[in-house]
Amino acid sequence: MVLSSLSQTLGHLTLPAQRRHLWQVFRYHLIIRPLGRVLQLWRDARVLSLEMVHMISRNRVLALSGIALGVLICVALISPLDQACLETLSVFRRQKGWVYHTAKALSHWGDFLGFNLLVLLGLFSMSLLLRSRFLRLVVVASILGATFTGGTANLCRVMLGRARPCAKVAPGFYGPSLQSQLHACPSGHTATAFGGSLPVAVAFPPAGVPLVMVAGGIAWSRMQNNAHHPTDIWLSILLATLYGIPLGLLARRMRRHRSLRLQKYAALKSSRPAQAEVIPIKA
Repeated sequence: MVLSSLSQTLGHLTLPAQRRHLWQVFRYHLIIRPLGRVLQLWRDARVLSLEMVHMISRNRVLALSGIALGVLICVALISPLDQACLETLSVFRRQKGWVYHTAKALSHWGDFLGFNLLVLLGLFSMSLLLRSRFLRLVVVASILGATFTGGTANLCRVMLGRARPCAKVAPGFYGPSLQSQLHACPSGHTATAFGGSLPVAVAFPPAGVPLVMVAGGIAWSRMQNNAHHPTDIWLSILLATLYGIPLGLLARRMRRHRSLRLQKYAALKSSRPAQAEVIPIKA
């Protein structure tokens, strides 16, 4: 019926000018407008990425101190509890009750193409419905956080080669390896889940706090399924914090300049000291 109605409508357009007008309308809504939105997302991602690098570079002492403290906590406090924690979780795994099935479901849907994709589609749909530039910035920050954190986690676990708890090899670090059973540290699921959730939590807490809670459930499921140690989970969250907090803060700051283009944000911030003029007071 839809095709017949469309053919009848096109049949009434006998004049070439009418057909050209209809083609221009279709081209705008199906090609030009979607392409423009993609280009806007690319510009937003470029500016946010550069500003994130600059923010981490300016606060490199604080960032390095936080990483060192996190690694120290991991080695001194969490590492001795690795085996005991996994043994406690194995009780629920042997029972195969609702805890077991919940952990399986969270691990299945907790990867980048599951949890992160659903979050991005939901936030992007809200940004389109509300015509909110700020929500679009939050979407871009979430994409960048998940991408940077997940990429760093994948690089680290390939280089470290730590055996998974379920691997049929002795526990330890085996060096660079492409085998999945030696990709325990850090957790990729946890890295992408927290990397995509933390920028949203910092920039837009009403939506980000529930996402962080779901990300915590995904991290628990990886330990419950005997795929990662608690130290692997901790290091993944540490990586997500390194990228997620700066991205969330930048999205919040750029909200104040929503009337300007994102490309002007860096120029605006860098030109503030130069524009500050001392006005002499007349006696």
